[in-house]
Formats: sequence, structure tokens, C-alpha cells
Amino acid sequence: MASLFDLYNYLGFHNPYYTEVGQQMISSEFEKIIEPVNSRTLDFTAVVQILSAGYAFGDRTLIQEVKKTPWMARPGVKKGDWEYFDLPNHQENLIEQEEAALRFYELLKKNLAAI
Repeated sequence: MASLFDLYNYLGFHNPYYTEVGQQMISSEFEKIIEPVNSRTLDFTAVVQILSAGYAFGDRTLIQEVKKTPWMARPGVKKGDWEYFDLPNHQENLIEQEEAALRFYELLKKNLAAI
């Protein structure tokens, strides 16, 4: 499970799913999480969010018993606890578009080289 959260503090991290029905389970595969959930309830709020915005907000999924792990968080020591990563302080720096593109490109190269 630790490898699921290696990049949890990346802004583009794909949050795994979890359920606390029975024993807490966390997985990046929705099918594995939904399997042990016997009673499944459609989350109508998530349906409306998906129809209006194209995605469900926060930790919602279409099934109330299945959630997405919190953004910028990983599982804590105790069941149900989350350890949150502090967002970096960008000090409201304003830079030119070209400089931002160059920095972004360099960061992409660095991250791709690490894979």
C-alpha cells in the first residue's frame, strides 16, 4: 500500500479508492474496492455533480460506501486517520508565461527521468 502513496503530495496524483465497510481497504482499482461492499447506495449528489461539472467533488464516487482518498493525504497510523501534506508556500510569485513554461518543462524532464 505504501507504493500507492509514494507521490501523494503531487498535485496531479490520482487518489486511490477506499471503503470502511467491514475492514478498511484501499486500492487504485475500483473493482477491488466495490467487491466486498454488499449494500451499495447510489450517491445522487455525485450523479448531479458529474452531470453538471464532469466529475464528483471531493472524496465522492457514484457509490456512497466507496470514497476517494483525500487530496494531498496518505493513510495515518490509526484506522480512519489521514496525514496531510502541507502545500508549498509560493509566496504569490508572479512570473512571465515563458519563464513558467521553461520551469514546467524542466520539472517534467526531472520527473520523467526519475521514472
